Parts: sequence; structure tokens; C-alpha cells
Amino acid sequence: MEKASGGQDDVWRHLCIQPQCGACLEPFQHQDELISLFRSGDTIEIHEACQYTWMGCCEQTNARHATFCKTPLCERCRKEEESATVHRDCVQLFVRECDAPDKYFRLWRASVAMRPWRGCVVKVPRKKGLRDLDIALDRQDLAMIRTLIPELRHMVMEAIGGSARVWRYTAVVERAKSLSVHKNTRQLVFDSTDSLSRTGDLLTANGTGDRRAVVQLDRVLSWRRESGQLRLCKSRNLSIIRITMDAFGIAEIERLDSSQSTTNPGVSGHEVYIVEHPANLSLIEAVFDAGYCRLEFPEPRHLTLLNASVTPDASWPIQSIPSPPPHLGQHNDQLAPIQQFGHLQLASTNHAWGITIFFQSGYPVALHAHTRSAPTAVETFRRIPQSGQHSCVWLYFSLSEQDEVLSLSTQFIDDGEGDSSNGSSQPRPCRLLIRTKMQGDIKLGQHKASPFSMVTRETCRRPLLICNQYPLGMSVYSAHQIRMSRIDDISSEEADPLISDGYLTEASLENVATANVFTMRNSQLCTGILLQYKNGTSRCLGQYRLGVDQVVASVENPTHLYYATATKTYPLPIGKYKGIVVEFGTSPQRTPSNDMSSGCKADWISQTLSGFAEFWMTHRSSAMRFRQA
Repeated sequence: MEKASGGQDDVWRHLCIQPQCGACLEPFQHQDELISLFRSGDTIEIHEACQYTWMGCCEQTNARHATFCKTPLCERCRKEEESATVHRDCVQLFVRECDAPDKYFRLWRASVAMRPWRGCVVKVPRKKGLRDLDIALDRQDLAMIRTLIPELRHMVMEAIGGSARVWRYTAVVERAKSLSVHKNTRQLVFDSTDSLSRTGDLLTANGTGDRRAVVQLDRVLSWRRESGQLRLCKSRNLSIIRITMDAFGIAEIERLDSSQSTTNPGVSGHEVYIVEHPANLSLIEAVFDAGYCRLEFPEPRHLTLLNASVTPDASWPIQSIPSPPPHLGQHNDQLAPIQQFGHLQLASTNHAWGITIFFQSGYPVALHAHTRSAPTAVETFRRIPQSGQHSCVWLYFSLSEQDEVLSLSTQFIDDGEGDSSNGSSQPRPCRLLIRTKMQGDIKLGQHKASPFSMVTRETCRRPLLICNQYPLGMSVYSAHQIRMSRIDDISSEEADPLISDGYLTEASLENVATANVFTMRNSQLCTGILLQYKNGTSRCLGQYRLGVDQVVASVENPTHLYYATATKTYPLPIGKYKGIVVEFGTSPQRTPSNDMSSGCKADWISQTLSGFAEFWMTHRSSAMRFRQA
């Protein structure tokens, strides 16, 4: 067995693998090569060559006496010092760009500070801007693009794509520059002869010194990461505490008075907040160390995180949040007794032309508002825990400029496995009924022939939608009066599902102006159909995964739909996918010359565009059914 450089006994050490890279701040993808930075006393151990996996522990390419664990609240990981995780190529670029002699220690420190407290699993995306594009252009000798007007430069950014490697590298360059110079007076003190040595697969970076300040959170009056200035207050009950967190960790702690409460808060895509009365945050400690701030919890505490700054006095129609989060319940034997928290996500429909809701195992786990600044839901999807991304279903409904949301009903399915109405950690699956002014009723979610209870909240205009990322359904909030009603034990009148535990979307086939067909990349299997009607509205059948799937056809004024069944095998975790191939045309018979589905041996069926279409799906199958009004 190998000895740990800190001089401890020979053990298989648990190294906690974080979901985001500490250098580029991007979420890890399947089979990314990682490096783990682990602090052992005054040294930083650098463990190389492990691969990120969708599920389970990371794969180790060489024999090492360590387990690279991805369970966020693992008790064995908590017995060790915290570790940081970085892309292998990001570390190489960071080392070249950072001028500090203790660069590994600074990278470890900054990476750990990204998590507002130990065990926090919330991922906040880094905000990309024109400065990122400028850095990329300089490194690619394309500085002439800087002369373009901002609108065109934004178009260049969108064309490159949000997950492109160029953004990772520009973030690493910025990270290296910011960590090369300390701007805060409260910093770690390192030896001027910061040493690096290599012994087999282990690198060590030595440094000394460790100064920090620990303050009761309810005593903090203000603090900002940029300035590092900490101000304390004498009264613990002064006003409301707001903690702002971004991709780099805790950015600001401040106080708000009741007059700053808002009935229509702005929603942020790059920050999350804790907004609470001081009494609810008592005994929590704020630790200020090396220019960063983190929280420590002497005893369990229930926290609520939101992506909108809302005072706790606002009347939110939100149910209680279970703890521990349901998706971690299967690891109860490994969970440590730390703080309890839930993450509520809000989406403003005010300037959105559509909303995507992500469902997993029957529960809505995230939502995305499609706007000019965020036209696709890819970034929101990447913030979902990766172990569950492959099983997510993207359900979309559009909102034209003249449309309004009239009500949102949450229908909890009685499947005998749990109850979400009482805050249980095993909530029931739910589906949504969204009523709009121009489109009528839109049904989203799993459909089963089972009784259900329903909670309806009436609203108007463009309200906020609320989703609990640890699934408890959805709600709606508006500055306008909302009327709520509840009906229990409704006998289901749903037709028998085409697919067991399938999700249903349905749309009218009449007065269609344009039909757009989406398929998986490198495949003809249809994932979704976007129908645009002559009155200006649109409906989605299946999934609308803009930015992921490809548009293979856009047919104007179609009169017929042609479909056939097909099967394709994908790499795990998807595996065998049984679905359908879909085309649109203007004649009763499909034209063979328009064949886009080589290998599809089933007979094609022609369907006149009348009545309604039902598109049933899971993450591994899809099917269609037609009915008249």
C-alpha cells in the first residue's frame, strides 16, 4: 500500500469528486479525464487519471489506493479534507497561465470555495459574456471580430455554442489571472520557496500558514468577495439577511429592510439566493478565509435556495421541502448529519416565448424560460445531476406574445408509493395542466389510469413558475390575485397509456401552417414535432430539445403525416430505443424519394391532418396515436 503524504496510516482514502471543474467551472461530462487536488496537512496531493462516469464511482485508469466517490454527502468523504476536481487539460492550461509559485494551493482553495458549504450540491452556471469572446479571439488570432457591433458578437458566441471547449479555456485563463494576484488582505501566507516534487503518480505542492475568521452569520452586516471588507452589526435581529451565490461561491452577504420586498422579483440564471430572517440563521457560522466565505453548521438547519431574490415575507404558494432530498434517500446509510436544504427554481414567463419543464421519474425537476438571452434549455439541462440526465424528458409549451397563463393545476397521481402533500421525502408523481388564453389546456407529465388529487391556482398575464428541484411538483406566483382550490381523489378518465409510465403530449392536427420534425443526431428517430398554427400559436408533440436534436424537415401547409416504427441501439446508459420515424407531406401517399429513414423496415402509415395526435414517450421509447375531437 502507498503512504499518504500527510503521514497517515495506509488506508483506501475517499476523494469526493465534485460535479464542476474548479478551473473552468463547467459541469463534467461522461468520460472526461479528471485530476483530483487533495489537501493533506501543508501539502496538495495531485491524483491523476480518473474518468468521470454517469453513475457510480469514477473509473481509475491506474491502480491507486483511493476511491473517487461522487456521493455528495458520503460520511467517509467527510472524514477527509475537502478535495477539488479539475479537468486534466484545464490543469495543464492553468499551470502555464498562473504566475503564482503556490498555484496548486490557490487552485485548490478557490475550487473548494465554489461550494458555499461542505456537501452543497447546487450547481450555478458561470455567466459568459463578451469578455470571454475577446479572450478567445486573442488566443485564436481572430481579433478583427472585436470590431463587430455587440449584437453580431453575441451571434458569434451563440454560433460557437455554450458548451464548446473554447469557453472552458477562456474561463481557465481568467481563473489563472485572478489567482495570480491576491487582492484581499486576509490571505494565506506561503513560503517563498513553494516546492513541487513528483513521486510516481503523486505530486505535492507545499505551503504554510492558515489564517481565518469565524463569525456568527446573524452578526454580519455586509461582506463582498470583490472587496473583502467585512462589517459587523451589534443587533442580531436587524432586518433580513440575503446571501448571494454564483459559480465562484458566496459572492455577497447583505441586509435588506422590509421595504425592499418585491412582488415581482427578477429571476437570475447565474445566481442563487438565501433570503431569511436572522433568527432562522442563528448558530450558523460564516468562515472568512483567503478572501472567500463559506458556511458551517454546528447543527442541522433547513435552508431554501432560490434563483430570485425574494424576502421571506412574500406570500409564496410553496409546499414544505423534504429532507434529505429524495434523490439522495437511497444513500441514507452514507449520509452525514449536515444541514437540510431545498432548491426552488423560478422562471419568469414575462418575456418568454416558451417554457421547458424537465421531468424525471414522473417529477418536474427543473424548468427553463426561453428568452432572447437564453434561447435553448441546454444550460439548464446540464445543471441537473448527471446521474439522472439520461432519464430526463423535456416537455415544452409555447407562449405567443398575446397569450396569457390563466391557471396551473398540479395533479398528484395516487400510485400508492408516497404522498407529496405532507412534505414526505417520497412524493407522488405529478402531472401539470396549464390553461392559457389562446391555446386552452396543455397537459404535461406522466399519464396513468389512476385516481389523482388536484391543486389549482388561478392567475393571469405572465406569472412566475416555481419548481422544486428536489421534486414536489410546481406552483405559480403572480402579483395579481390568485385563487386556489383543491380537489382530492378524482377518478381518472384517461385512456390506457400506449407506453407504461409514459409521458403524454397532445395537439390538434387542424389548421397547421408549418410542421417541424426533430430527430436524434445521427438518427432518424423522431424525438419531437413542433406544429405552428395559422392563428400564430404553436404546440409541441414529444420533446422540444433545441440545441440537442436536429431539425430534419420543415413542411409548410402539410395535409398528411406519415409514420413508421423503428428501433436503434445507442451506447449506455440509453441502450435500445424503440421509437418512430415521422414525415409530413401534401399528398395521401408518402413519396419514397423523400425517404429519410434507411433501415426502417416497418410499413409506413399515412394519417390525414384532422382531429388530435397523442405522442407518448419515455427516455427510451416513443409512439403515436390519433383520435377525433
